[in-house]
Amino acid sequence: MKKIFIVLCLGLCIASFNAYAQNCGQDCVQPPSCAALGYKEVINCPDDYVVCPFDSNYKWCKEYTCEDGRYYSSPLKASDGYSCASVSYHGLRCYDCTSVSGN
Repeated sequence: MKKIFIVLCLGLCIASFNAYAQNCGQDCVQPPSCAALGYKEVINCPDDYVVCPFDSNYKWCKEYTCEDGRYYSSPLKASDGYSCASVSYHGLRCYDCTSVSGN
């Protein structure tokens, strides 16, 4: 009899906690607006864009840097033992540098 009572109490506790968690997940926190996150409704992106998870009418343009492609924004110094070649990465002028001294 005690086992049934314990299992019943445990089941009620779990059910009430689950109901609270479901309601709180929807009502406790107001998600930020897409505009507050930096997304724009009217936008023209040269490359590609990311859609806001809360409203697909809002988009954010992808912005690239040389470092995204594992390049450098400016050439490393030859006096430090590097050889660099100019490359284009998403319309940016970047530099692909390698160590000539084997470092």
